[in-house]
Amino acid sequence: MTVVEIEKSTSFSIKTVVLHTNVHPIFGDLQVLSLSDSQFFGRIPHIFGNLTKLNFLDLSFNYHLYADGSNWISQLSSLQYLYMSYVYLGKAQNLVKVLSMLPSLSNIEPVSCNLNELHADQLVRVTNVSRVQVPDLAENGLEAQIFYAFHNMTFITKIDLSHNNLNSTPFWLSSCNKIVFVFFASNAFHGSFPSAFQNLSLFTEVLLAENNFDFFPSWLGGLKGLQYLGLSGNKISHIEGSLASIMGNCYHLQSLIMSRNKIQGDALGGNIQSGCIRYDIQQLDLINNELDRFPAWLVQLVNLELLDLSENSINGLIPHTIGQLKKLNTLYLDKNNLHAFHLAS
Repeated sequence: MTVVEIEKSTSFSIKTVVLHTNVHPIFGDLQVLSLSDSQFFGRIPHIFGNLTKLNFLDLSFNYHLYADGSNWISQLSSLQYLYMSYVYLGKAQNLVKVLSMLPSLSNIEPVSCNLNELHADQLVRVTNVSRVQVPDLAENGLEAQIFYAFHNMTFITKIDLSHNNLNSTPFWLSSCNKIVFVFFASNAFHGSFPSAFQNLSLFTEVLLAENNFDFFPSWLGGLKGLQYLGLSGNKISHIEGSLASIMGNCYHLQSLIMSRNKIQGDALGGNIQSGCIRYDIQQLDLINNELDRFPAWLVQLVNLELLDLSENSINGLIPHTIGQLKKLNTLYLDKNNLHAFHLAS
């Protein structure tokens, strides 16, 4: 029998669910069960394992919910989507091994679930989650060695490892040739960008903000499909070649976010040689760097809509060529040493 207590206020809020030994017949054929943000608390009932036809289960954003085991998940053999963000999983031993037993699992999202409290040795010994396409393991305090457990996830199309303690990329990432989105913000990376990215030609969106990178390699220009590159909050001071040459090769780049770095004027380079970039880039953010001049190639960005060069050390006049950017609708130049517009004769 299933008992659901509903408290009526300005809206209906499920407060408590008591599940006994059998699943009521009306739930036995469920394929989709979404109970996110429902104010559940206490242990996840193992009886959920009897919902064997589920292909979608969402228990996320129940901040006082926890799992003291994971064997019940292994019974959900049809499960494809599992969302458990902000559910405490630090005591759900054998979790990764259990996930590897689900033949259809493609999306897992245990964000901020205290996965770092699981024993590392159990992670290293397993697993076979090779069919997973979208793992979201953000905000778990994980370190690089733990990710050996996921070494055969070669079907990944999107991965989010933001807000962990990574100082290197998982060695197997270079084999994920279907990957499109990578989010590694707020980790402990340093030096140059991960070389594992170099041959992943399908990248469209890369977020590496809030790390300690200081070197921008020229091979980034080889990521021809890249549309969004987020690098704010690093320590980038050296750009191999120049920013102009790299941008000229990223044919489809639409947004380049490099605020709060240490980029100086010499790293900008001269004119962009390729004509491709001018038709795509719409957002350029270089706020809070060490620029002393306007990029010479600005006038080439004919589809630019947002330009932010504030909080630099740019001197002199605002060039009249900015007026040639007909689609520019947002311009930030505050906190520089500018005097006036340079009026065309």
